[in-house]
Amino acid sequence: MRFNLTSLIAPGQQATILFAGTNKFGQNIWLDNISISAQNPRVNDLELSLANAVPYSCNTSFPVSLKLTNKGNVIADSAVVILSNSIGNQSVKISNLKLQAGRDTTIIFPLAGQPGSFSTTAYLATPDENAGNDTARFLAQYAGNAALPYQTGFDNASASYPADWIQLASFGSPWRLSTQNGIYGTGALGFNNSGLPIQTATAVLPQMVLAPDIDSLIFTISTAATSSSDELSLSILTNCGQTSINLQTLLPNAADPAASGTGQFMPAPNHPWRLHRIDIKPILDNIGGGNFQLALHGRAVGGTNFYADNLKLIPVRIPQALKDKGYGIYPVPVGNQFSIWHLRPPTDLRGVSIFTATGQLLWQQNFSGNAPQIIRVNSTAWPQGVYLAHLIYQNNTVVEKLVK
Repeated sequence: MRFNLTSLIAPGQQATILFAGTNKFGQNIWLDNISISAQNPRVNDLELSLANAVPYSCNTSFPVSLKLTNKGNVIADSAVVILSNSIGNQSVKISNLKLQAGRDTTIIFPLAGQPGSFSTTAYLATPDENAGNDTARFLAQYAGNAALPYQTGFDNASASYPADWIQLASFGSPWRLSTQNGIYGTGALGFNNSGLPIQTATAVLPQMVLAPDIDSLIFTISTAATSSSDELSLSILTNCGQTSINLQTLLPNAADPAASGTGQFMPAPNHPWRLHRIDIKPILDNIGGGNFQLALHGRAVGGTNFYADNLKLIPVRIPQALKDKGYGIYPVPVGNQFSIWHLRPPTDLRGVSIFTATGQLLWQQNFSGNAPQIIRVNSTAWPQGVYLAHLIYQNNTVVEKLVK
């Protein structure tokens, strides 16, 4: 047991310490290792610590807040604090800091932003009586910016992590670029958990802006996994990471049931990768659009690895004519192939017939409530000319002129 008697004994006062014991159970009570000591306050003791959470920025400037506390009993009138980071050997110095005993102050260091994560150290230029609290080390992270469409196949063999991504809330450092485990035998983003306990980490993409004229924003990614216990989920971050909205769990719901095992899993070239496709535009609309980031949350508990590859964010703009009529035929004029698009699933479409200008039937397809939203037509053998497409719905028929 340890007791602080400072508040019970006045300075200069003599005191006697007594031990009183009461025993009601017929057993002995023993005391040992009794120690009484006084600690003299340090004269010069400045403590340097991180004032905010792990620094995270989405702007070109990178303010880092540090807290300087005078724990000594004299005025500190010439303190010098230096902050440096591991990228470009950037160093910032703040000199002649004055601080009363028992007081603290916040120091703001304006660093230049650079996408990625970099180790940062702040320290007192002249150590004091307690050198153990003169240094603050942390991982500063700057989320870069990227334009849509955005895609990556993780094929940068010289990097251990995508340069414009950052990694948050990691137990261990499992996210790593793999140079040969991708779908096509090239790069992939791997979650390394071979033979290790539970690991969690969040990989965050660069900040992007959704333009107001985009109708859909399609996110696709392919995954390869063997353990049904591994988890990979997707979320949207707004306000530079301050707000998170969960979207969908990609694993284990889509884990590969045909493969199993633990340890150093590496997908073979013919491994059955799973493709995931999500339209995130409705979620962005609900939160007001604007700047956003995507985050991949990995959690491996199966003692094996899993991989992601071919990540894409593709904006889709729907032609105004398709919005107005509910259907459209593209491209115009048609080529060797063209498509009949519907804005909504055409459950009332009963058939499509295409005729020459003289009435000869060239192509026909019938449906019973199961028509796809995109109907593709191969017109390679058709000569140049004018054609008529009949779209036969349950209650009406629409005729569109085609030119090849």
